[in-house]
Amino acid sequence: MPHPKPYFFYFYRPIFMLINRKLWRFLCSFQFVILIGLYTHLGLTPAPEKTVPIVYNDLFMHFSGYWVAAFSIVFAFPNLKYVQAALLLIIYSIGIEIFQHFNPPRTFAVSDILANSMGVVTGLWTVNLARQYIPFMAQLINYASGVSHTSEENG
Repeated sequence: MPHPKPYFFYFYRPIFMLINRKLWRFLCSFQFVILIGLYTHLGLTPAPEKTVPIVYNDLFMHFSGYWVAAFSIVFAFPNLKYVQAALLLIIYSIGIEIFQHFNPPRTFAVSDILANSMGVVTGLWTVNLARQYIPFMAQLINYASGVSHTSEENG
């Protein structure tokens, strides 16, 4: 018996199918570039608390930001293996922390790298679960790639 489609599939599919594949791939890549640009700005700004006018927990912001980045990179590069995506984001995170060392009053913090890494791993794990249990999510991510990934293939 085929797996029943979730109710939201019928609502979103017509809207989703109106966007051609090249436009969808451009939008997925563009959102990742914007996200990385925003993270670079926030990471290298001498006083990011003036840019983000809310009271926040620094480590939670690092974790949640890189959780979002994990989703973002999977949409931007659906054929990238999870290990490759994780390494790219973690190396980027380490690079930002190194640059902060040379940008007073910012400082290098191993705790930030650990929070970022945990966000990346948790985000990729969440994407993997979404691909397995929400068929529409796998279609959405792989719309332009023409490849149907399963968790075993993307490991």
